[in-house]
Amino acid sequence: MKNIFKLKAIRSMAVIALAAVIGFTFAACGGGGGSTETYSGTAANNIVYTLRIEENTGRYAAVAGDYYTLTSGDFISKGTVTRVANSGGETTFTLRHTITGNTFTAVVLSRGLIRLPNRIWWDNGQSRLGPGNLTPGAGL
Repeated sequence: MKNIFKLKAIRSMAVIALAAVIGFTFAACGGGGGSTETYSGTAANNIVYTLRIEENTGRYAAVAGDYYTLTSGDFISKGTVTRVANSGGETTFTLRHTITGNTFTAVVLSRGLIRLPNRIWWDNGQSRLGPGNLTPGAGL
């Protein structure tokens, strides 16, 4: 009878240890991926642009090497962030389009996307001039 109680105790401790290992693993890797920052802005013609920066670690601020996705209606542009510059409360992301290798910039404030001043390269093979200044929406 003592052996049965010992076996149950050992099995219970093994289950608790396994649960702890799984919990610590998730905590160490930041929940399985990095965090995401999302900004939106509306152009004068009421077209909405949304920029999502996907960080490849669990840190707070975006850096070069992170991934971006820019959307506007059915248009999607994906690539990497090559540069992040902060000045006067604004953050300028230099974005490199994966398919073409061309770069463009997006300027954000904490409250949203405020400027897309350059030609934007889209995944469908098209490019078009950015709308310039945007009315920022709250970060999503």
